[in-house]
Amino acid sequence: MEKLKELQKKSNKTIQENAQNLGLPFSTYNNYLVGTREPKIELLIKMANYFGCSVDELVGNEKKTSSTTSPTKQRALDIFNQLADNDYLVLIGYMEHLLLEKEQKRKQRINTIIEDINRGK
Repeated sequence: MEKLKELQKKSNKTIQENAQNLGLPFSTYNNYLVGTREPKIELLIKMANYFGCSVDELVGNEKKTSSTTSPTKQRALDIFNQLADNDYLVLIGYMEHLLLEKEQKRKQRINTIIEDINRGK
């Protein structure tokens, strides 16, 4: 896992420190670094969150920004990929609230248009 090696170097922490922060034995983490072992998906997610990247980036897939993705949306996605698991539930609740609020405003606009039509405007 070349990206893991790169992230290890950029972290300015020892292999032992990062292994400990990830809750892994030194030898296991080192095996991931040298490529003699591959982590399971749960650990990939934990590593990606720890290093502040996506799982795709961690496993070597190039980070792709769609030409239709706005910088603001890309920033939100980047931040989302850095969240801890328990933060997702809070964020999901907030996003659902925003969508509900947006739907209510849309219905209000439609009702206003219908009222205007009925009044002959």
